[in-house]
Amino acid sequence: MDSAMPAAALLLERDGAKATGYAKALDEANRLRRQIEEEIFGQALIQAEEQVRLGRRLLVVHGRDWHAGVIGIVASKVLDRYFRPTIVLSGEEELTGSARSVPGFDIHGALAAVSGHLGSFGGHPGAAGLVMAEAELEPLRLALEEYAVEVNLDSLLQPVIDLEASLGPGDISMELVDTVALLRPFGFGNPEPVFAVEGFAAGAASLVGADKRHLRLRLDNPEKGRSFWAIGFGKGHLVHNFDQGAPVQLAGILHLNRWQGMTSVQLQFSDLHGPQRPLLAEREIIDRRGQGEPWLTELALAPGTVFIANTLWSARRMLAGKLPHCRVIILPPDKCREKVYNLKAEDVCFLDPAWNFEQLKECISLLPPYCRLHFFGVGPVPEDVLRPNLNLLRRFYKRWRESKGKDLLSLLPPDLAEPLLLERALSIFVEAGLAGSNGEGWELSPVRGNVDLTRTKAWREYGAQLAAYREWLKGFSAQSINHILA
Repeated sequence: MDSAMPAAALLLERDGAKATGYAKALDEANRLRRQIEEEIFGQALIQAEEQVRLGRRLLVVHGRDWHAGVIGIVASKVLDRYFRPTIVLSGEEELTGSARSVPGFDIHGALAAVSGHLGSFGGHPGAAGLVMAEAELEPLRLALEEYAVEVNLDSLLQPVIDLEASLGPGDISMELVDTVALLRPFGFGNPEPVFAVEGFAAGAASLVGADKRHLRLRLDNPEKGRSFWAIGFGKGHLVHNFDQGAPVQLAGILHLNRWQGMTSVQLQFSDLHGPQRPLLAEREIIDRRGQGEPWLTELALAPGTVFIANTLWSARRMLAGKLPHCRVIILPPDKCREKVYNLKAEDVCFLDPAWNFEQLKECISLLPPYCRLHFFGVGPVPEDVLRPNLNLLRRFYKRWRESKGKDLLSLLPPDLAEPLLLERALSIFVEAGLAGSNGEGWELSPVRGNVDLTRTKAWREYGAQLAAYREWLKGFSAQSINHILA
């Protein structure tokens, strides 16, 4: 991102104190580079996700304020995620770009074929750089797509991993790692052997790294009473490919992991697959009921994720600090069409299973085809939201009387403050004669004597809804997702 002189100065410096200063400066610069790179990568993923949804074969993403010093790394990471040739451009008016390609597709040749839209370009079949006018951005996208069709790029968009051999629990050892190491040095013309690893079940999993984009997974084999760890750098999105306790297959390289004086075998995987999952009208069903992490964290990071919850209370409980960064839809009890119709999403996460079976089926039918459906919620019932208890209503009424023009939502308990609860409290108050509308908002009505809120029709209706919702959740948690949705 900057001059290489500080690095050269560090290597040439003989004074220890000065060298330490150079090292600290370089470390800080590297930390800043990683931060900028991740921010740009996240923004690039949003554009790439949309282009993949539209069926684009080549991905061309652009940010006016993206740092040109990291766009090559970002292009490589987008390519790794979607396995499509990728061009990342930065700047305005005159754009600087970096391109990366999949094996078999000559990205330099592709740029040569559409060079009329470029100012200059150069590179080789796997990577290239380019300069162009911003006005040519959309014409370039269209021209590259036409070229991709002409050369049948579709035939190259299925990633292929060349595997050396298949290994089971009895084959993996430090001796094997030492034997493979005799083949070094690895590189162009002598790639490091990639093995298929089978015979293990997925154990504990976590997302690691400052940006939580690396996946660490324990591989268990109860029959032989052994386990070992696998890690996928930049493979956090693969966390949805397995279920804990179920068989898992991986492809990766073996190496020794040395940590705190201990040495162990570790698999660095590039891909993994678990059991085949059921489909509902071309939508993959993923059952995470009773689970949460690390799946919720990865979904919160993914730009194409939409969370669906019945109440804001549920969303707060499940997503916690991730909530402000997530796209969340709150389903009202009586309708869902306008909330989910024409929704764009790659992953749809049900933090709650809608309000009843009929609403859940309608909601799913309106979701995009080919999206993944994640089911999480079988948690506590938000009773005070569905039918506010009398103590809550008394406190709300008292604070309302004492407040002076405050927002009514702010008068509710902070952990329960949401429109659904306010709507229900007001309905009960209006029916009981405690409040009414003045045309511009709500106001308290003069009351003489005691008022029994439990005698209102709204109180009884909300109680019946609460009882029905409890039964729905009980049935939803007791049956398989396949059986429920059949």
